[in-house]
Amino acid sequence: MYMKDKILASAETFFLALFLVALGSAPVLAAFDLEPANGIHKKRKVSIGAPREATYKQLEKAYKDIGDGNYAEALARLFKLKDRVGSRRFESAQVSQLIGHVYSSTDKYPKAIAAYQEAIDANVMPNRVHFDMLFTNAQLYNALEQPAKAMEMLREWFRWEHEPKVEAYVLGASLYQQQKRNRDAVTALNKAIALQISLGKEPKESWYRMLAFLHYELEDFPAAAKDLQWLVRHYPEKGSYWVQLSQMYVQLKKDKLGLGTLALAYRQGYLTKGSEWSQLANMYAFMEVPYASARILQKGLTKGIIKPKKSKWEQLANTWYAAHELDSALIAYKKAGEYAKDGKIDMQRAYILLDLERFTDTVSAVEKAIKKGGLKKPGEAYLVLGMALSELKKYSAAADAFRKSMKFKKTKRSANQWLKHLRQEGYITA
Repeated sequence: MYMKDKILASAETFFLALFLVALGSAPVLAAFDLEPANGIHKKRKVSIGAPREATYKQLEKAYKDIGDGNYAEALARLFKLKDRVGSRRFESAQVSQLIGHVYSSTDKYPKAIAAYQEAIDANVMPNRVHFDMLFTNAQLYNALEQPAKAMEMLREWFRWEHEPKVEAYVLGASLYQQQKRNRDAVTALNKAIALQISLGKEPKESWYRMLAFLHYELEDFPAAAKDLQWLVRHYPEKGSYWVQLSQMYVQLKKDKLGLGTLALAYRQGYLTKGSEWSQLANMYAFMEVPYASARILQKGLTKGIIKPKKSKWEQLANTWYAAHELDSALIAYKKAGEYAKDGKIDMQRAYILLDLERFTDTVSAVEKAIKKGGLKKPGEAYLVLGMALSELKKYSAAADAFRKSMKFKKTKRSANQWLKHLRQEGYITA
């Protein structure tokens, strides 16, 4: 095996080992209570009525209309029925509840809320129906982006509900977040997760994604890292979670662990986006492993995973150069130069070629750089050109280059010395 590959494999093994050790524990769940401070469940008692037969038949027909998707017919029937039942509170509440259902099904949320609220205020419906309407209105207010009203309805629901459901805590978390009460949102979500687990069900991906965001906003980076660890374990194919976890480790000043996280994801084929590959390459470069960084950039650009453009080819060239892989750096600089409108990158290539004593290629690179223009130090370009031409024994052309270099203050002295040398050696006369 090539020595650099051995070094790279050893480094990767070390970083991956660190990552696997850290991937262990699940987040600790905190208790939360959305009920009033006294925590007393009130027992609601109502005398359940029964609709008259004529009302019952009309309600049945309305249910059939709804089932068939004939919402306009259902509403027309229900409003007529509403007038007929008059002051009969139980029947009126039943009709209002069904009107609310129709409006909700047709996305007319304000009207749905009003209808449900009328049925709630009548306070004659059975407990389950009454409580469900409270919860539905909380959801509808949330859909209308009225978190304060939604929370008001949800708290009322919690006052009566003895066994709150998972969805209620998730809704509460969303409402707290909208109200910028992130700590309460975290507590509500943790309660939802604990309840879900107690029911023998898997917590949802979106809950942990929200938890990670909330913990990050609260600058609780260790907790955010644990949330992301859960997401990585359960959804390893999603590269974005690996990237976020890596960034979280960097935030916690665990740079090696951050690199190990991304390296493992890369080796398992979970990083599929160019931005993810670039992130890993950048981390290798930051950790002073330029050879590994360059290999990933090279592969990404070659496969088209990383979008080929000037900045990426130049980054690759610089990284190969840092890894002392000059031939690879030259190829990358040449690619970058093809995208460049000025000659700066071609000039960088020329310096390397001169050091490698590839004088013909040096001349070609400098001439291309001069032709494109935009050089910060044009005098140096003519100086390098003259030096390369001298080595190729093209003394007359070299002298012309040195004379042009003398026109620039910073290179005047060096260019003059070269001209002096050419005269002393008898290569030129003037």
